[in-house]
Amino acid sequence: MRMQALRWTMISMLAGTTLLAACGKKQDESAPKESPKTGGDTGGAKEAKPAGGPDFSKWDVAGKKKAWTGSWVAKDNGSWQAWTVGADGKIQAQEGEEAKTFTLEVEAPCYAYFANDKGMKFPHPFTVLADGKIRTSGSGGGYRKGTDAIFCDGSGKFYELVGGTCTVWEDDFGKWKSAPGDCSITGDVFKHADPNGGEFKIEGDAIIAGSNPTESFADHEAAKTAAAAKNAAK
Repeated sequence: MRMQALRWTMISMLAGTTLLAACGKKQDESAPKESPKTGGDTGGAKEAKPAGGPDFSKWDVAGKKKAWTGSWVAKDNGSWQAWTVGADGKIQAQEGEEAKTFTLEVEAPCYAYFANDKGMKFPHPFTVLADGKIRTSGSGGGYRKGTDAIFCDGSGKFYELVGGTCTVWEDDFGKWKSAPGDCSITGDVFKHADPNGGEFKIEGDAIIAGSNPTESFADHEAAKTAAAAKNAAK
């Protein structure tokens, strides 16, 4: 009996130690960043976007999402990838030899997520150019309308410039958090001075970040071939 009691005591102590370790473990910062809980066209339950945040209504979010439809080659995570986005938001992605599928989620005019069936969401800041083509960049993207602007930074922050006043927004676990920002437009340049800041050129009304273009192709096979050629030429 004493041996059995000792065995159960040791098992209980081990379970308690494991639980404490799990509770104290920090999230792996190298893992793909998940989105705030904003739902999307995933076919499941959709959580409401936080109220009281930046005003996306004047930036035609639905039109910006539609612009993703097509086949693209973009540089992401250090390599050229082929993406084909259907009208239903389903994505075929080719990264090297690995084929993946995602669902496109766009609830901001310049910030998209590729959501997989495991609940992970991979962020893709973007802008839509005057010719209707998308331009993706981890540095961000945005738009100008007169003296107003919206810019989605690669960090997940949103810079809203209205009437000369800059506000920086961040979705903090389902609640919008705002603070005075430092952003402005001078000529055809948008700039913000936060840690990921800089000066970003404006073409038409598109605020462009990053130096690598996103190229369009006739279909997924053509995009895959082009991406493979770019990667081989590196």
